[in-house]
Amino acid sequence: MARKSQAQSWRAQSSEGGALRIGTDGAARKNPGPAGWAWVDEHGRYAAGSWSRATNNVAELTAIKMALADHPDTPLVLESDSQYAINCITKWAPAWRRSPAKAEGKKNLDLIFSILDLLEDRQHPVEFVWVRGHDATNAHPLNTAADLLSAQFADLRTDTARVTGNHEIDWSSRPGADTGGGSGARPRKDAKDSTGKQKRRRKGPWATQTEIGAELGLSSIAVGKRLERLGLRADKQATQVALDDGLAKARTMKTGTTFYVWHSAKVTPLLSAAE
Repeated sequence: MARKSQAQSWRAQSSEGGALRIGTDGAARKNPGPAGWAWVDEHGRYAAGSWSRATNNVAELTAIKMALADHPDTPLVLESDSQYAINCITKWAPAWRRSPAKAEGKKNLDLIFSILDLLEDRQHPVEFVWVRGHDATNAHPLNTAADLLSAQFADLRTDTARVTGNHEIDWSSRPGADTGGGSGARPRKDAKDSTGKQKRRRKGPWATQTEIGAELGLSSIAVGKRLERLGLRADKQATQVALDDGLAKARTMKTGTTFYVWHSAKVTPLLSAAE
C-alpha cells in the first residue's frame, strides 16, 4: 500500500472529529520591540498583524486570540510553541479570575481574560497542543508557517491592521526529520553529506552562512546577498541592526580573525521570504 504524503497525514490528523488544525505564533525584536503575530490553518489561510512595539508574550497570546475569534463555530486544534501562553490559558488564568489576589502583579491580564471569554462563549471544543518551535526539521509545518509570517510582520516595524491571505505551507520533512511525528527530532547519527562523509552536528542555534545555505539549498554567496538585501550584512560584516536584534554575533578565531555567525531559527525564515 502506498504511504500517505506528509500533507495527507497532517490533514488526516486534523480532520479527526472535524477539528480544524491551526498553527499560531508570535515574534518580537528586542522584546519588547517591533512585533508580529500570525495564525495559519491547514488549508493555508492566514491572518497576521504587527506593532511597532510589543512583547513576544503579547504576540503569542494575540495569535491565539485571533485564531479563536476568527473561527467561532469550528472545533479547533491550536498549535503553539509558547508554554507560557498555553499555561496561562489552560492552567493559571482560571485560578486568577476566581481569586483576584492571585492575579496581582501578573502581566497581560486583559488579553488573557479576553481569551478566556472567547473560550467560555464557544459551543465547540478547542484543544491546545504545545509544539517545539524553530524546529529545523519542519516537524510541525503549521507552526513553521506561522513563525515565518509573524517574523515577516515583526520586521515591518510598524503598527499594521489585521491582514488575511493564503500562504503556501511547506509540508516537506527536512534533513534529520523524524517522519514518525515526534517533536524536537534530532538528525540520525549516520547522516552523511553528498560526499559520503559523516555530517558534523551543529551545536546550538548559531550557524555560519555556509551551514544556513545548506539548509536552504543555497550557496554561501547567495545567503550573503540575501542578508545584504535585508539590511543585515554589509561589507562582509553583520550590520549593527543584525547584532542588536540578536540575529548575528561576532566570533574570533585563534588567528584573531573575526567572523560572524547567524541565529538560524531567526534568520532562515527571513532568507526564505527574501527570494
